[in-house]
Amino acid sequence: MRLAHEQGLLSQRSLNYFQRWALMYWIWLDRRMTGEDLQSKLEQQTFNLAPDRWELIYKDKILGAIGLSGDDGEIQIGVDELDELDQYMDQQEQKFQEVLGGTHGLRGDGLVDYREHADRLVWGEWT
Repeated sequence: MRLAHEQGLLSQRSLNYFQRWALMYWIWLDRRMTGEDLQSKLEQQTFNLAPDRWELIYKDKILGAIGLSGDDGEIQIGVDELDELDQYMDQQEQKFQEVLGGTHGLRGDGLVDYREHADRLVWGEWT
């Protein structure tokens, strides 16, 4: 569309149906882009000149765009999600207690039982 407009194909004296549609679409698109540019500049100027006013005007818009809601900007968490989080934390605590107890040690691929390898452990003077 832009190329056709710049080449003058949409500004001829007589336009066919498709050229008229393309011209109307080009006008709408140009107005939309101009409006978005002006809105972006206005928002940037508000942020630079009056940060408190920017927060009043644009805070809800920004929080909505990133998925946060509410007055304080906190993420709303349901009861089911909290139960799953508690279960996960309990599992992690159990694994941690096993490591502290000396029966298991963490390795890259998971838990390893040290009792299996006790005969191959070599103790140095510092242990």
